[in-house]
Amino acid sequence: MSVLYDLRSDHDLIRDIRDASLNTELGLKITHGLVGSDEWWDAIERGDIPLQRIDGVVVGTTRGPMGDWPLMKVRSDSGRTTNWPLNGVSTADLIGRAVVVEYVEQEAKKPPFPDYRNELLLRFIVAD
Repeated sequence: MSVLYDLRSDHDLIRDIRDASLNTELGLKITHGLVGSDEWWDAIERGDIPLQRIDGVVVGTTRGPMGDWPLMKVRSDSGRTTNWPLNGVSTADLIGRAVVVEYVEQEAKKPPFPDYRNELLLRFIVAD
């Protein structure tokens, strides 16, 4: 298995999420520390923020609901299809490959609808 994306290394995204959480009315709630902080990672390791996992296959790409953001389509072993940001990952040789998606759900400060949770990608792992 090869890790193609790891949030721990995405310093720009972490900075942007923190900035939105601290300095705007948007962004994510700070319930277990700022995203990317030691406190936040510890909360994931303890299970205070449950780690979610999808085992599946890359089935394609899409441009997102507004056509402006590249997303990778993953069909889980249970048949559910989800979309994940590419974050600089090339998909040319990934279609049909087995993958593992690890993510957490985070509450938004101003959710667009009741019970909305932001699915924040932690790691994207592909089978060798």
